[in-house]
Amino acid sequence: IGYFFKEKKKLATSYQWGKPSEEIWTVPKVQSQKLSDTELIILTSQSTFSAAEIFTQRLQKHNRAIVIGEKTPGAAHRTATYLMSDIFLLNWPYEESKHAKDNHDLEGVGIIPNYYTHYNKAKKVAIRFAKKRKIKVPKSISVQSGNKLTNRMIKALNSESDKAFQNFIITHVSPNSLNQVSKTLSILKTVWNSNLNSKIVNTHHVSDNTIRLFIETNYGIRQIKFILNDGGKIVKLMTR
Repeated sequence: IGYFFKEKKKLATSYQWGKPSEEIWTVPKVQSQKLSDTELIILTSQSTFSAAEIFTQRLQKHNRAIVIGEKTPGAAHRTATYLMSDIFLLNWPYEESKHAKDNHDLEGVGIIPNYYTHYNKAKKVAIRFAKKRKIKVPKSISVQSGNKLTNRMIKALNSESDKAFQNFIITHVSPNSLNQVSKTLSILKTVWNSNLNSKIVNTHHVSDNTIRLFIETNYGIRQIKFILNDGGKIVKLMTR
C-alpha cells in the first residue's frame, strides 16, 4: 500500500490479544513519487475478504481509490485455526484493526462500494468510469435467484423428509461422487435451518460448470461451491 502514498501516513491501529496496541503506517517506496498521483479503481465481489478488504478500506477511506463491485463479507479479523475433529475447524480471532480516519472496524460489515454492480460486470463499469464516461449503476444490487439445481438443493435441505433429500442426491449427484457429496450435504442438512438460520444472499455462475452460493447465517457468510460435469450433475461440492 506504500506505493500509493507519497509520504508516511498512519493507516490504522492494530489490537492483538494479550499485546499492546500497534499503529500501522505506510512505508513509501521510490515509485511512490509517481504512483501516489495515479487514480485507482478497485474491483470487489463477495469473494473479496481478509487482507484484500483491509487493503481496499484503507485506500478508500483516505480517498485514494474508487471501489466498484459488490459489498464484501467483512472477514477482517486475523484468526488462528485449530483442528477440533475430522470435520470441524475452529477459527479463533485474535487481532482487529481499526482505521485511523474514523476508528472503523470491518469485521461483519465489509466494504461498501462507491458504485454497486455485479462482480462479472465490474471490469466493464470500471473501464467506462476510467474513461470519464457516464455510468449508470444502482445504489444496491438485487439477489440472484440462481438456477433450478440450487433451488432444488435448498428445497431438499429445508425438507423434513429424508426421501426428498435422498431423491435430490440420486437425481443431481454424479454416481462417482455420491459418497463425498452426500456426506457433505448430510452434515450441512443437520444444521441448515435449526441452528444457522441459513438463506441464500447471492449466486455466482463462475463458469458453465461451476456455481458458487453465498449463504447468510447467524454467524456470518458461508460459501458453497458446486462443480458439475458436462451432464449437469454435481461431481464436487465444497463449503467454507
